[in-house]
Amino acid sequence: MHICDLIRNQETYRADAGQTVLDVAKAMVARNIGAVPVLRDGVLVGIFSERDLMKRVVVEGRQADSTRVAEVMTSDPLVVSGGDSGELHAPDAAPRLSPSTHLRWQTTTRTGFAA
Repeated sequence: MHICDLIRNQETYRADAGQTVLDVAKAMVARNIGAVPVLRDGVLVGIFSERDLMKRVVVEGRQADSTRVAEVMTSDPLVVSGGDSGELHAPDAAPRLSPSTHLRWQTTTRTGFAA
């Protein structure tokens, strides 16, 4: 199975690092999704999840309407890149994968840009 086959007919959503947490949370609720890739100038810089919202916004008492996603996202997420054949390849990810990684979300990129 190729990753492009899994997402071909899916509507995707990505957040901009400068968006407010409130705007992104509203978009996540409207689309019934639990995490979104975060881009800056079209390049993947992080991932924002429900867990980030709870740990870094709600529990810390931040204001969702003035906090930028870049301030509370998980930076430098583990990614899997799709090769030219469309098959999943993760040559540089394997050493970082272990039971202690606690992988919850996976972001797929093509040459550093969110797919």
